Amino acid sequence: YERGETVLLGDYLITSGGTVIETAAFLRAEAGLRVKDVVVLLDRQEGAEERLRRHGYNLISILGLEAMLNYLMASGRIDEHWYRMSIDYVQRRRGERSG
Repeated sequence: YERGETVLLGDYLITSGGTVIETAAFLRAEAGLRVKDVVVLLDRQEGAEERLRRHGYNLISILGLEAMLNYLMASGRIDEHWYRMSIDYVQRRRGERSG
């Protein structure tokens, strides 16, 4: 790599985005690398996209937690009780982070 290059940051899971922001800052400060886009396998949908946007990063998620839960329920892998509990948890966490 060379200082000033743009790099793609990747991870398997993102919650609030704090670790990504720290990593991007480290790469900029220590190696002179610029992060524009972040790719993750699973976004827990707890505010990372908005937080990263405020710091100038674009989040690209392969799958959101709600979509995964919808699939699991529709395919019979979880029942409605666990689906509702999980969706309630996601919404509660979202509210805690925004409030």
